[in-house]
Amino acid sequence: EFDFHIEYVKGNDNVVADALSRIDVEQLKEIQSSQTQILAVQTRSRLRKNNTVVSENTEQNVEGNLTENFPKIYEVIENFEASHLPKLIFKLDTPYPKMQIIMNNNKKRARVNINIDSCITTEILALEQVISRLEKVAGEQGINKLQLELNSQIFNYVPLSNFKIVANDTLHNLQIVLTKPIQKVFDATEKQALITRFHRDPILGGHCGQKRMLSKLRSYFFWNSMRKDVVKFIKACHECQVNKAKPKNVEPLCITPSPLKAFDIVIIDTIGPFPKTSSGNVYAVTLECELTKYVIMQPCQIKKQKH
Repeated sequence: EFDFHIEYVKGNDNVVADALSRIDVEQLKEIQSSQTQILAVQTRSRLRKNNTVVSENTEQNVEGNLTENFPKIYEVIENFEASHLPKLIFKLDTPYPKMQIIMNNNKKRARVNINIDSCITTEILALEQVISRLEKVAGEQGINKLQLELNSQIFNYVPLSNFKIVANDTLHNLQIVLTKPIQKVFDATEKQALITRFHRDPILGGHCGQKRMLSKLRSYFFWNSMRKDVVKFIKACHECQVNKAKPKNVEPLCITPSPLKAFDIVIIDTIGPFPKTSSGNVYAVTLECELTKYVIMQPCQIKKQKH
C-alpha cells in the first residue's frame, strides 16, 4: 500500500530532532536567566560509598558503644527478653566479696570471678569502683549486656534507685538488664500446672516446642527435673502429636553400577493384586532390563514363595 525504502543508519549517525533540539534559543536563554539554582545531586554509588565510610568509622571508634540517650540500666517486663544474656551475680556475704559473670556458650557454663574486696572499706561499698571494674572485665570477655536479678545481694547494701543512678553515670559500653527473681518450685502439682499453662496458653505457649518452652519456664521458675518434665509432657500432648509435622529422614543418594550390556543388571519386582484370571492368577512378577528397559512379566497366584 505504501512505497518506502528501509535504510540502516548507525547509532552515532542516527541523530533526530527531539524536545530539547526543537526549543528556541531565545526561550532557552530566558529560562536560564529567570531562575538559576545549583542543586547538589548525590548518586546512588556515591551515597553507598559514603555510608560505607561512615559505617567503618563508627565500628572502629564506637564499636559496642551505646547511645548517650539510651539508659545503661533498665528493667524488662518479661524475663524472656533477657534469658539469653550472661548473668551477673553478687556474692557479698562471704569473707571475700566478689561478682560472678555466668555465661552459657554451646551448652557449656563458664564463670568469671571478679574480686571486689578492695572496693569495700569499713563496711561501705564503693559502688562506682565496683561498676567500673565490672565494665572492664565484661569488655575483656566481649560482653556488652548483662542480666541482674532484682533480688540480688547488691540491693541489700545499695538501694535500687541509687544503683540505677550510679550505673547510668558510670557505664559507657555495658548495659545491665534488671530481671524479676527466679522462683523455685517444689510442689509436684504446681509444676504440672505451670507446664500445662506455659504449653497450652495461647499467649504464653501456643503449643511451642521443647526448647522454647524450657527457655520461657526458666525465665521465671526453677526445679531440678524441669527439662525431663517438659519433654515428657510435650511428647504426651495429643494436639502436638496430631497437628505438628514430624521430620522425615531423606534417603541419601548412592552411586549404582552402570550396565554394560543387555540384562547385565535386572530389576525384579511383584505387582498386584489384579482381578483373578481363569488360571487363578492374581499377581505378576516383573523383570526389567536396566539398560534396554525390556520388561518380562510372569503371572502367578501368590507372591510369597518359600526357598
